Amino acid sequence: MKLLTTISLLLITISVTAQKRQNIYFLKYNGELVKERDSADFIRIIREPDSGMVNYELQEQYKNGKFKRLGYVSAFEPKLILEGYCRDYYPNGNKKEVGFYQKNFKDGEFKVYYPNGVLNEKAIYKMPVKLHMEDSHCKIIYLADSLGNSFLDSAGTGHFNITYRDGFALQGDYLNGLKNGIWKSSHTKDSFTLEEEYKLGQLVQRVRKENDGKSLELFFDVDTIPDFVGGFKSFSDFLSRNLVYPADARDTGKQGRVIMNFIVEKDGTLTEFKIIQSVFPSIDKEALRVLMVSPKWKPGIKGGKPVRVSFTIPIVFKLG
Repeated sequence: MKLLTTISLLLITISVTAQKRQNIYFLKYNGELVKERDSADFIRIIREPDSGMVNYELQEQYKNGKFKRLGYVSAFEPKLILEGYCRDYYPNGNKKEVGFYQKNFKDGEFKVYYPNGVLNEKAIYKMPVKLHMEDSHCKIIYLADSLGNSFLDSAGTGHFNITYRDGFALQGDYLNGLKNGIWKSSHTKDSFTLEEEYKLGQLVQRVRKENDGKSLELFFDVDTIPDFVGGFKSFSDFLSRNLVYPADARDTGKQGRVIMNFIVEKDGTLTEFKIIQSVFPSIDKEALRVLMVSPKWKPGIKGGKPVRVSFTIPIVFKLG
């Protein structure tokens, strides 16, 4: 009897001493790291992989103690790279979104819920084929309002029309789970309406219509995509000559890939810059600065004529 008791105590000791190592971060919703728990909007915990596993365990918690996100990542600095099954939650504890990720891209079936727990959307995702295209890899198979009333039939076809509490309104048609035709969005605070034309899920063009009658077109599906004069090698040379690695990022070991979006105008000028994926404030700023001094590009061509095109590129900052 004494022998059994000794073995039991030994197992408990092993269990305690074998706890996984972990990193704890205090974060604001905008991604900013803070030093104190009380200053954070949520807490992120990264635990080392289990035996035989390669991905780290991810756990995020709101300040009220409820889970914000549970999942796995293949990397967590300078940013999270989600891998595998992931669950997001609202502050009230209800599920927000569940599904699988591959290299930070949604892959497979995803479910999205309203805060009241009602299923909002069910979609099938595939890895994007072209980085500069927008959401061409998503097929909606279920879509409903917060009361559970579905907008689509069993084939994923129907008309979506909703106005949210904050004044944002959106309407358009789905055909076999894909956006098709003209989609309109507006906000009570804005002086314009945005119209997007889709062809079976592919965004073809975007037109911003001001209340005074003016319109500004923006194309996505073109015959010839924009290009830096001289091609990829010339663009790489341009970046090498002009990029300056920020001192604070270098000193703290920050590196990674900034993904930038911008508009290539009809004359090849670059405008309307946006940071799609951030790495570090000074690195983001340097990527933006260099693109703003870029010479004119070859514009996108559609129907034999130059058009405004949305374009997305990665700019890699790597310490030697």
